[in-house]
Amino acid sequence: MGVVLVLVSVQLSFAQGGANDPSAEPKASETAASQEAPAGIVHLEEAKNSSHVAPATLEAETADSSPPKAANSSRRHPREFSSDFWTTGGMVPFVYIPAVATVGLEFAGSRSTPLFFSDTAGGAENMKDKQLSFSWVVGSTVGVAGLFAAIPSDARWYHVKGMSQAVLTTGMLTNLAKWTFSRHRPDWQPGETGDQRKSFFSGHSSITLATTTYATLYLSGHLFRQTSGAGARVAEGVTYAALLAASIYVPWERVHHNRHHLSDVLTGSAVGIASSTIFYFWQQRRYQRALARFEASQAPAVVVLPMVDSDTAGVILTWSR
Repeated sequence: MGVVLVLVSVQLSFAQGGANDPSAEPKASETAASQEAPAGIVHLEEAKNSSHVAPATLEAETADSSPPKAANSSRRHPREFSSDFWTTGGMVPFVYIPAVATVGLEFAGSRSTPLFFSDTAGGAENMKDKQLSFSWVVGSTVGVAGLFAAIPSDARWYHVKGMSQAVLTTGMLTNLAKWTFSRHRPDWQPGETGDQRKSFFSGHSSITLATTTYATLYLSGHLFRQTSGAGARVAEGVTYAALLAASIYVPWERVHHNRHHLSDVLTGSAVGIASSTIFYFWQQRRYQRALARFEASQAPAVVVLPMVDSDTAGVILTWSR
């Protein structure tokens, strides 16, 4: 913190006690003080010993001159990882609760009869041995989240969190719908229960589209937009093509191998897209606000305090960062 005391001498006349002579020479002590410091600036220690500074002003200024407190979150750049990552920004309602609910609903079984769907649908060829493994979908999602953390973007931790929220919330909604509607899969056979009655809506499709949508939004806003050159444009095109291919292939595969009806994959895809879009823009807004708070905390703070004594008037300027 810096302190500048700007003193302006004012000659005052009083009816009692005699008037000060405007032509009087300055006192020797005042002359010495003016030679030791530039005009208009008095050091704090010298000001304490001077009768020109009001005691209350000195006390306030002394308090302001104390060492600054430890930096708070507004003085931490958003790019920095901190321990409150695990507890703030919607982690409890959109990560921890959905994670527990998703696992619980996975083992919840199914209804005895479908809700809003036919209880006789099914009978298609069983092609389970050819279907895409769900572990492939999960592994791809984890890999994309790891890519977010590796890209040197100021917003990466906000969007690692945002993608986790989008995927886990999508997973919870998917399993809740599977248990609620208990729709027969296309290859369902009479008497089958459990997973064979969890067709609506497709988890492969919802998780895949949540992942590819979030990846597209993040890479567009925080990687490719900051790059230039022919090589960067080629890489951008290849990346988007791969994300689009995954977004089409996974839903198609689920229908082709008789694991889902067309409406299952369309609904699951829509849920995944909507979830990622919502969480991306929410976390992007949180990042922008945190960046604005950080930039505001770096700007010098200037305080102007008036100071008046019997024959002196002026201001005290303080600044800090």
